[in-house]
Amino acid sequence: MHPLYQRLKELDSDTFQRLCFHLLKDQHPGLEISYVEGASGDEGLDVFAGELFLKPAIWQCKSFPNGVGKSQKSQIKKSLQTELKHFTPSYWILCLSIGMDAKAHRWFERLKKSYESKVKIELLSNAEIVHELMHRRSLRNQFFQGAVFDLAELKRIVSDSGKLTLEELEKATDASLEDIVERWKERDARFNYQIVFDGDLGPPKALQGPPPPGLVMSRWQDGKTVNVFARDAASLRANPPQFSTTFKGSGIKKYEAFIKTGAPQEFEADEVEPIRSDWALMSDLANIHDTYKLRVAPSPLLTNIKRSVRLEFVGNPGTGAVRYEVMELRPVRAGTEELERHPLGEFLVFLLQHCWRNWKIIPS
Repeated sequence: MHPLYQRLKELDSDTFQRLCFHLLKDQHPGLEISYVEGASGDEGLDVFAGELFLKPAIWQCKSFPNGVGKSQKSQIKKSLQTELKHFTPSYWILCLSIGMDAKAHRWFERLKKSYESKVKIELLSNAEIVHELMHRRSLRNQFFQGAVFDLAELKRIVSDSGKLTLEELEKATDASLEDIVERWKERDARFNYQIVFDGDLGPPKALQGPPPPGLVMSRWQDGKTVNVFARDAASLRANPPQFSTTFKGSGIKKYEAFIKTGAPQEFEADEVEPIRSDWALMSDLANIHDTYKLRVAPSPLLTNIKRSVRLEFVGNPGTGAVRYEVMELRPVRAGTEELERHPLGEFLVFLLQHCWRNWKIIPS
């Protein structure tokens, strides 16, 4: 058995409850999650989010070292009934330190079905907890010191190796990059990170085509691109990173023009205040505010959308008309007052510019 699974299985009820609390706090920054002290008189509560007199989310933590049998099922059901007696939760999530076999899973599905009119029931299994711990080094070391070989920590100790050969330098660089990624994940494990070096190619060109699945942000500096991908999508949807800035001087008119027309705008350092964010990687930009420009432009998620329309071209009187039953257009920019779509095909562009003075667009 993987050591983390074994160590999780061995936790007493109180320690497992505290682990679940810290993991949930880490997964959902900004969400008020509360830990309930006391083994008795707690009305069945372990961890909850929201106001108890409204519709809180409740996590029930169960440490069962010997599996989920008849006795454990009875305890789970009793805990659920106790909490429904005192509260009206929107969610009731069972957290388990041990896995369930197929028979137990079928029982749990029947339990969910029988209470679906009262509360939405979900499961946070031992496998999901271990998966999160593999991405959360500081939390893992706090509860399971020595359970997993800490390669990142070892590399930090041995990185000072004096004069290096080219091969040694390459290995040391790899170790340093892995260390950087580990530190980013320690700050926010909801993301995965990719580092790309392309200094001789200059700044990366605007993204062509749809962005890679899960890409949230790309940051380029000094020939290095950091691509940030969503790893824990559910947690990010519940608590998305926030950032804000203030436009000033000529930057105000540029921002207003972007909102109205959707046309790309570039802001100099004196036209925008430093970015403020609860996301560590984004807040780092505040320290280099005077060295970067902010460019705002339509997302590829907008500009790669194709729309099929019917087009009618009407020439001078007596010259007739031409109708295209299906023509694909794609948006170039979109604002509150203007929208620009380009036809796909140079021939159609020529027609619009030189041959026809009146034309209509009819959505297909």
